[in-house]
Amino acid sequence: MKGFIFETKTGEVIFIKSKDDIKNFSNKYQKSYFYDDKIVNIANIKNYIKKRGSKELFFIVTEDCNLRCKYCAYSGEYSNMRTHNNVYMDYNIAKKAIDKYFSDISQTQKENPYFIPAIGFYGGEPLLNFDLIKKIIEYIKNKKHKCHFTITTNGTILNDEIIKFLAENEISLAFSLNGSKKEHDRLRVFSNEKGTFEIVYNNILKIKEKYPYYYKKYCSIIACYDYGTNLLKMKDFFDRSNLSERLIRLNMIGNSYTNWYNQYSKEEKEKFFSQMNELKNLYFQKIKKNENDKFLSSLFGLSYFTILNRNIKVNLYESKPSFLPFTGTCVPGEKIAISPSGDLHCCEKINYNFPIGTVETWLDYSKIEKIIKKYNQKLKSECLTCSVSRLCPLCFALLAGNGEFEKDPSNICENIKEGIKKSFEEIWNLLEERVNIFDLIKFSKYKQCGVYI
Repeated sequence: MKGFIFETKTGEVIFIKSKDDIKNFSNKYQKSYFYDDKIVNIANIKNYIKKRGSKELFFIVTEDCNLRCKYCAYSGEYSNMRTHNNVYMDYNIAKKAIDKYFSDISQTQKENPYFIPAIGFYGGEPLLNFDLIKKIIEYIKNKKHKCHFTITTNGTILNDEIIKFLAENEISLAFSLNGSKKEHDRLRVFSNEKGTFEIVYNNILKIKEKYPYYYKKYCSIIACYDYGTNLLKMKDFFDRSNLSERLIRLNMIGNSYTNWYNQYSKEEKEKFFSQMNELKNLYFQKIKKNENDKFLSSLFGLSYFTILNRNIKVNLYESKPSFLPFTGTCVPGEKIAISPSGDLHCCEKINYNFPIGTVETWLDYSKIEKIIKKYNQKLKSECLTCSVSRLCPLCFALLAGNGEFEKDPSNICENIKEGIKKSFEEIWNLLEERVNIFDLIKFSKYKQCGVYI
């Protein structure tokens, strides 16, 4: 027998020739893992954050939105998340956050002059509080702080004034557009159920025509899909409209803390997976011909990039902080999200049940310590023996429940393992066919939206 085994501790893929090789590998693997709760302490956490710096600061400038997208995290479909509220951030809170943040990272920037953080605006629909966004950007620029600015928008309230300001200030702008009118309007609607496609699409075209350099360098598109999506028609739309050039991410609608997918029949699910397999086969055909397809790369490429770009021959506990070795989560404080009330959170996507400070006191390392301990306690029994720890996408935001970290759905780990295993098989099949997949999977395609496109 011959085959390959992924060794998650070092990131290596090991060629095996016999059952004895598997036995020897298993014995070594089981003895390789350890974890000591005492490693989680304020001194270690503070040293880690101070050394690396908080790379992103998000202002949740409002919890309000002019749309009522059916799958939105704040739609009421998700039991662990807030819903839309008529709440807006005040300038005094934003100003305090800016002063505290740049004071906090000033030492990092002195030691590393290439460290440039990202300042993001989030909602709700952030452009509903455009006046505050303008004030924040103007204040930061007047203080001569170096940073990148990012906004994720539903694209419906852009006007000439807003577009001009965004373009002149070179703010990275990510639109939500789910494909053709039929597909987009299926889920992205106003409160009266009226679709939003025409408005969003025309605003994208307006920017493309009036500010071509800004569009090409700073604008991007994020699309979402679920079992109700016709993926073949979605691809056809992005290809025909020439918008696939700006498509940076295709996200499947989440299935944690929700019954969203219960609405789809067995037949609908089978149709969806049939289309997914058809597109994946097409993706492999194009890769073998050294052809690039931006839609397919956005749909499938990220999972391959994560594997190909992994650290190799680097101990798992050296590539991650020793006090938080489980999953691919960030350390609380590496990112900071400010709620309208002035509370600090791990990121813009986590719920409000795990605050890590306030604009008055800034980072509270005792709270961060408690959160990390709670997270590790929930995960360590399985993560210590998990075969894909190094590549696990789980994080605080994905597991954050109502005061506790929970795995929802309960089989989430099994699904992740199966998906990573499948990706490994597909990559190594291509490599055995002498396909140079390393040249075809480019990092620039898979940068997260909001981090300089």
